[in-house]
Amino acid sequence: MKTEGAFLVPTLSTYAALADEGERLGWSAEMLGKLATVSARGIESVQLAVSEGVPVVFGTDLLGHMHDRQSGEFDLRAAGDVAGADAAKRDLHRGAAAAAKRVIWVS
Repeated sequence: MKTEGAFLVPTLSTYAALADEGERLGWSAEMLGKLATVSARGIESVQLAVSEGVPVVFGTDLLGHMHDRQSGEFDLRAAGDVAGADAAKRDLHRGAAAAAKRVIWVS
């Protein structure tokens, strides 16, 4: 990612919101288990990106009534002892400027 000038945009707050509301939304125990695994890997991906010097920026996939949980992204990074919480705040402005020049969509 670093050599290509890409940014990591983790969506940890989305995982947390779905963990809180998944059962109410009809998610099965199996799906909630997979969500827990993905959530843990999300923290690991941020830690790895930070250690490798990849810019970690802010973004979520939260929609509707869950939209108000966006700022929780920084709390989740900090709770996971991820240096990326501060880096994300710093890189937010730098990343927005760079992204305006070059957009790469990964799906």
